[in-house]
Formats: sequence, structure tokens, C-alpha cells
Amino acid sequence: MKTRALFAAALSTSAALLFTGCNRTYVPQIAVQSLSDKALCEAIVNAGGCPVQLDPAKCSASSSWTSKDLGIPDACVLGAEFPDSVCLDHIRACNVPVMGENPNLHGIDSILHHRPNYAADIPQLVQEAALYHRARVFMDTHLCLDSHCDLPYRYKFGQSLGKRNLSQVNIQKMSEGGQDVECLAICRTNMKVEEDGYAKATDWIFGRIDKIEADVEAHKDYCAIARTAAEAREIVAGGKKAYFMAIENAFFLGDDISKVGLMAERGILYITLCHTYDNAVCGTSAPHKDGSPSTGLTEYGRSVVKEMNDKGVVIDLSHASEQTFYDVMQCSSKPVVCTHSACRDLYDHNRNVTDAQLRAIAANGGVVQVLCLGSFMRKDKANCSVDDMVQHIIHAVDIAGIDHVGIGSDFDGGGGASDFYGSNDMINVTLALMRKGFSDNDLAKLWGGNFLRVLEANGR
Repeated sequence: MKTRALFAAALSTSAALLFTGCNRTYVPQIAVQSLSDKALCEAIVNAGGCPVQLDPAKCSASSSWTSKDLGIPDACVLGAEFPDSVCLDHIRACNVPVMGENPNLHGIDSILHHRPNYAADIPQLVQEAALYHRARVFMDTHLCLDSHCDLPYRYKFGQSLGKRNLSQVNIQKMSEGGQDVECLAICRTNMKVEEDGYAKATDWIFGRIDKIEADVEAHKDYCAIARTAAEAREIVAGGKKAYFMAIENAFFLGDDISKVGLMAERGILYITLCHTYDNAVCGTSAPHKDGSPSTGLTEYGRSVVKEMNDKGVVIDLSHASEQTFYDVMQCSSKPVVCTHSACRDLYDHNRNVTDAQLRAIAANGGVVQVLCLGSFMRKDKANCSVDDMVQHIIHAVDIAGIDHVGIGSDFDGGGGASDFYGSNDMINVTLALMRKGFSDNDLAKLWGGNFLRVLEANGR
């Protein structure tokens, strides 16, 4: 189990006597610039909080990798002369609620995509701090899994699991946000069949598998590759991040069904049957350029479904047409997943699933992992936020049930919002769901429990 050390508080003896509330049951820890500001400290105590002195050295020293002692308070009162920028970066990256302004607060990530969680007054700040503490404790004591990101595509830009830069998913950001497990999807779009496209796509995928394995090996003190649900749990229990490997688009199979077994042997967890174009396996949800109707699972595709069931490779139906979806439902003997989709009854987009599909997933024993991508969630996609994602999660739960919904960000592949733009923002989803009344047991199912159950039902 993960643990979290409370933020270092250097209260003097007199201050400890003055703020006796700090010595009883836990109260939110509110960092202030100076404990000598008695008016501010008393206001915090009167609102139910505990003022603490920020320790920039500790905060800065624990600002990377998989440290569980994050060195952060539950909230901060900022001033223009608040401590060093590295400490502020860490506070911002971890989404700590704040009150007040500081010109350096936006330094850690793009100002466009990181909107500080401001509070208007001390009572609101203390309230936010209490919720933040509950969310942080949850994230630190439960396995939290995201079912889809496209980081492997970004290797061509020199990015890595060990670089906290423009990628949305990496070891450091996962630590900051409380995320434990990520599914690294290798997306290989269709290639020209007449130019040996199937073989080239297969070689490209094997090359990406090699790169993932090398990346994880280079950071083996902090992470490991998982092939099963049990391995993921074991890796996380050992204090590391766990990474599954997956393939997005079965185009590479061509007419060689034996590649399913080869990919299973290399550790591939799931295969998304198609991407934005039809392939030899099935039809896509994307509109055809010639206006022709969408297609479903081919006869060969039915054989692929059976082979995936037999080899323990999970079937992912995100991107698949409705006809493909229902064809798979008829012939799959194992539960399926939609690793990164949303709800069409909330926003009509071909990539989203209907209520009927949600019910079918539930009947199949599978799970729909809700993404956060503006163009799939609302008309004015630029204003997409965690609240939109949560609306889709709530709708999916209402229709399919709490046992058949999860979270699949689609980070590094288009996913993200103003307050959900990297693994360090995963805690914002937990906060939003807690505000809607979800229990810790519900959250544990959404944050990976349901997805891992489906893996186990597929022999993984």
C-alpha cells in the first residue's frame, strides 16, 4: 500500500499551544509564508484548518520520480514573495489548492493548460484542502490505472517515461498525480498494402515494443512492464509504476492470424481492432470518405476474435463501428473493453458509444473506459474540463452500472482539458468524482478495479 507523509510543519512551542486544533484529529494542513502572521493563522484555525510553515527544501527535494513523501500541504496561501520557484512548481504540478497570486505559479506547465485551483477565501480554501487530503489519501492507498495513452508514438520526438517535459504521461507526472498503472498503446495506422504494408506495420510495432522495453529498463528502479493484472498489482505494491503494452489498430495482422500469438508472447495486453480506417478485420466508426455505409466484422475478423480470446489478448472496441461492436458481442467468448470512448447520448460523435452499447458491454461483463477529449464531449471543445469527463462517467455508470466503467485518458494522443492535461492531473478526476458523491469503493472500481477484472477474465 502506498503511504503519504504529512507536510513538514515547523510549529514553535507557543504556536502549537495556540493552535491546539492541530493536536487533535487530523485537520487540513494549510501552508503559509510565515507562522508569525497571527491574523492569518487564526483565520485558518477558525475555519477548521491547521497553519503550517512551508519547507521549500523538502518540497523541492521530493519533486520527482516515485517518492510517496511528496512534501506538499493540503493547500497554500500564496504571496508575491512565496518561496523558490522549484517548490512552487511542485505545488502547482500536484494541483494543491491555493489562495492568492504568485507570478511564478504557472511555470511548471503550459499556462494555457494549467489553471490553478484558486479559492476565494480562507473558509473555502480549508474546505478544498479537506477534500484534497481525502483525494490524496485515496490515490496513495489504491491502485489507479489509466487504460490508454499514446506515448510510444512520441518516441520519435525523443520523449521518454523518464522525461518530465511535453509528454502528458511519464514517471514523474504519474507520481505527482497518484497514478500507478498506464497502458502504452502502440498506434500504427494503415499502410499501403501494395507496398508490403502489413510487413512494414508489423516491423514498426516490434520496433516500438523494443523501445518501450528499453525505456522501462533504463528506469527499472522506478517502473516495470506488467503482462497480467497480478503482475501490475505486484509491481505497484513494490513501489514502482507498472506499464502494460497494447496495440491500437489490427491492420498489421493482414491475413496472418499467427501474429496474434506472437504479440501475446511479447506481452501485448489488448489490441484495438481498428483505427480511423477499415482493415481486413473490421469496419471503423469513422465516416467513409466516399459516403458509403460503415461495415462490421469480416469473416476473417471473426477468426481473429476467436484467436484473441484463445491467446488471452483483450479485444478493444474503441474506434470500431456499431456493426463491428455488435458482431464482436455475438462471437466473443470473453469480456471486451472500450479503452478510450465517451457517451453518444451526451454528445453525438461517431467515436462515442450509445446507451444500447453501454448495456451490451455490461451484459458482456466488459468495461467502457471514459476518455477526456473535447471534440468527443462537447461542441465548444476548447472549454472541455474534468467536469465534462465526469458527466460522461456518471452517465455511463447510470446506464451500464458502476462495475462496467473506468478511465482511459487518451493522453499523448489528443486527450486532455484545461484541468486534466497530464498524469499529474489524475487527482483532479478523483476530486471531481468525490464532489459528486462517489464512495472510495466506487472510485476503486473506476480507477482500475473493473479493468483488471476484465483482464483476469481474459486470462491476464
